Amino acid sequence: SMQSAHRCVSGSREGMAGRGAGRKTGPPLCQETVLPKWTPKMVADRLEEAASTLRALQVSGIKPMGYASAWPDVVYDLNEAYGWNDAEIRPGPPTPEAITRMDETLLWLHWLEPDQVRLVWLHAERVPRKTIMAEFAVGRTTAWTLWMAALKTIATTLNVSKK
Repeated sequence: SMQSAHRCVSGSREGMAGRGAGRKTGPPLCQETVLPKWTPKMVADRLEEAASTLRALQVSGIKPMGYASAWPDVVYDLNEAYGWNDAEIRPGPPTPEAITRMDETLLWLHWLEPDQVRLVWLHAERVPRKTIMAEFAVGRTTAWTLWMAALKTIATTLNVSKK
């Protein structure tokens, strides 16, 4: 994804006065287009996207069912149902591309220590910072430093492996 790309164009002397005008001569001219390197911010954004994609996937069997009944659900008439429960607006299922990016992003977590994985994932799930600070028993600055160190580890590994 994030690597340098080469675009080669054959050399041309078009527009120049004199002999050989219009003929392509010389070796190809290569222009290197450098794609941006991974930054901690980009890694954090991808982790947040992975967390929201995972949340949007409707996978059955992971959570306990709770109470079950053999009776069918009650279908309310529109006049009876209005205002009965709060409206639930759920986003649609994630796209295949989002699921592929999520799979790729979750593999990045193998490069971290278990505590770093937990910290990075809590941030990706947008858990409040006070909760994170309490769980790790550290201050705000230390929590942020540990989080940034984990993001930099992922970004550095991605930049070295050119993925």
